[in-house]
Amino acid sequence: MCGFEEKDIQEALTFIFTKKENYTEHGKQRLIEFHHKEMCDQYNGYKYWHTKDSGIYCTNLCLDYLQHLLDDKPIGRVNPNNELNESVLRFIGKNPHSKSLLSELLDAKQTSFGYIEQRLRLIDFNDIDHQNTEFLKSFLFYVGGLTFAEQSQYLCIPNAIVMKTIIHRIISLCNIDTNSHNFKYAVNNLIHHHNIDMLCSYLH
Repeated sequence: MCGFEEKDIQEALTFIFTKKENYTEHGKQRLIEFHHKEMCDQYNGYKYWHTKDSGIYCTNLCLDYLQHLLDDKPIGRVNPNNELNESVLRFIGKNPHSKSLLSELLDAKQTSFGYIEQRLRLIDFNDIDHQNTEFLKSFLFYVGGLTFAEQSQYLCIPNAIVMKTIIHRIISLCNIDTNSHNFKYAVNNLIHHHNIDMLCSYLH
């Protein structure tokens, strides 16, 4: 198994907050529910056929989050070593189809696929600019950038962390002030409310 299931996350959160004596039982339950929702939104979504209903949580991201809770440390920015590395997106950016694929994912959050490559060879990566879109999708699938969608023969963005990485890569292709309040509001609106209209208006 490549990650945690729903019951693993619930058990871990229950264990952590059971040990914290400075909270009431009601307070503990509310914190468990809050952090469970946070982890579900941020780190869940990887689909394997036998766990398709609930998905799989990314192991490294969850362990980092749970360790912070256990040590009573504030939950901060995701450790870049544990998230989808933007260098992966820069690498596939050498392929002429990459911009349209990333834009499609940003807009629709999923993309159709014909097949998943069973074997990715080093020689293929050396010739990345000549590979087809099925190769790009297969590569993103294997590195955690895509997973199986609810709709058959579709791949989708698994969670908010991956979405943020793809957004940052798209934005880096444009001369945009990413520190402005309007930009940050537009990105949050896309990530948390699945509304791309505001971001599209800002990019234009």
